[in-house]
Amino acid sequence: MTSPREAEESPKYQGEDESLAYTFIWTAIGTPTSPIVVIKNAALTDMTATNLSGTASIVGDTIVTPLVTALVAGQSYRLECKVTIGGNTHEHWLEIIAEE
Repeated sequence: MTSPREAEESPKYQGEDESLAYTFIWTAIGTPTSPIVVIKNAALTDMTATNLSGTASIVGDTIVTPLVTALVAGQSYRLECKVTIGGNTHEHWLEIIAEE
């Protein structure tokens, strides 16, 4: 069963040589602040230092993630986005499957 916190667009497919930013849209909940984006491997080990480049940005009700990069083909990753909205902390995620 899919978690309601999993992004509708999940899973995404990304080539191992690509560097892509993803978006998380928070319209249904409110205007996000203080974004924290991390990426984890299938074992849920934090891979942020290896696989994210740059910082998250806010565009209205949307979080634009840092670039996801240096993925290993055949591996899956979990991109998590945590924000504050109205004093509450929310976190959504999406799966990224790396391809050659």
